[in-house]
Amino acid sequence: MSLQALLYNFYRRIAYVGSFISATKNSVKAQEQVLRSIIRKNKDTEFGREHSFAAIKTVADYQRAVPLQTYEKLHAYIEKIKQGRKAVL
Repeated sequence: MSLQALLYNFYRRIAYVGSFISATKNSVKAQEQVLRSIIRKNKDTEFGREHSFAAIKTVADYQRAVPLQTYEKLHAYIEKIKQGRKAVL
C-alpha cells in the first residue's frame, strides 16, 4: 500500500473517531438524526407507507405511527422479502 493510501486511511479513521466522539456529546440528537435518516430512506417502502413515514417529523410522531413490533407482526413482510419483493421493510 502506498504512503498516500496509508495517510488517507489514517485520516478517514481520525475523522470517523472525531464524528463519533462529537455524537457522544449529544447522544439524543445523534439518535434522532439516525432515526430521521432511516425514516427518510424507507418512506417509500411498503412498511413506510403503511406507517406514514413521509409525515413523521419527530420521535413522538414515530412512536405514535409505529407501534412496538413482534416477529408475528413482521412475518408477512419477511415472507414477501423472501419471495424476492423489493422495498418492503
